[in-house]
Amino acid sequence: MTRAATAGISGYVGLLLVAYLVSGSLRATVFDQLIGAPSAAALEGLWLVSAGLSGAALIPLPDPGEGLGRVVLAGAVAASAFLCMDALVAEMLCGISLERHLSRFTEPAGWIQALSLTVACLAPLLMLILSEEARPIDNNAG
Repeated sequence: MTRAATAGISGYVGLLLVAYLVSGSLRATVFDQLIGAPSAAALEGLWLVSAGLSGAALIPLPDPGEGLGRVVLAGAVAASAFLCMDALVAEMLCGISLERHLSRFTEPAGWIQALSLTVACLAPLLMLILSEEARPIDNNAG
């Protein structure tokens, strides 16, 4: 993997984690009380998906046929980093047991958060698919 690809993946994961820390803090301390948990989760979801798409744009586009491994790696690293960060924040900063913390995914607000995180982690794959679709078709190929 090239340095540019490594830097792009690092930037994508870093941007997603910073977005999570900011949006999660604001959602939990401000927006849940102001607009309710499902609406706050949707707002946080928009923020995370936007960060995922913006971060995915940092990953350099590969040559045709070479990018699937790179984008799968980026999404897997982002998902793993998010899960670790989420568990650490819950346990160490909030003092909430991991079991209780993860139980939020059984409620509508948690479903919204899980869906938005999934989309954010799939953003590099989406960017790859869109870039492949935008490539001109070679009618002279075999």
